[in-house]
Amino acid sequence: MKKLIILMVVVIFTTTKTFAQPIGTVVAFAGPKNKVPDGWLICDGALYDRTEKIPRTTKLKYAALFDAIGVTWGGDAANKFAVPDLRGLFLRGVSEDSGKDPDSSTRSVSRENLPSQGNKGNNVGSKQNDAINDHTHSYPYGSWQHNGEDGSGIGYVGVDRHQTWNSNGIIEADKRARETRPKNANVYYIIKYN
Repeated sequence: MKKLIILMVVVIFTTTKTFAQPIGTVVAFAGPKNKVPDGWLICDGALYDRTEKIPRTTKLKYAALFDAIGVTWGGDAANKFAVPDLRGLFLRGVSEDSGKDPDSSTRSVSRENLPSQGNKGNNVGSKQNDAINDHTHSYPYGSWQHNGEDGSGIGYVGVDRHQTWNSNGIIEADKRARETRPKNANVYYIIKYN
């Protein structure tokens, strides 16, 4: 019996260490905001004081997270650092030298409004605006009408489908929206701080 208990303790300890998320890990949380587990923060861009102490101790509450991410996502140029602001965003792996992000060098800082603005370029923490790759459309039948020198117009494809475009290349079609996006579901992104 004693050997079994020791074995169980070893298995639990090993499993916990093996599968524990490192400080700075970001995961999707499917629960409401008020149910975020202890040791995790919502990725809402909030600033945290790296010198804040845990009440009734001398331990620093956010020191481990600051050690992991620093001001990658911005800070106040003093003691405060920002957690990622991932509200409404999709995540993308850093391209490094893979060539999978052809515009990686133009990626912007994550927090223009802070003294320490975070990383830019081909680095973790940089951000990129939405875009649509250059493309063309071929229509085997229908008609097109050009409405002026600005390049705007409307095209009729078949009987009841149409598209409109303007000089900025904005195209509206059957599935009209104010952004280009894949099917998606909302979650809270949370980051581990202890």
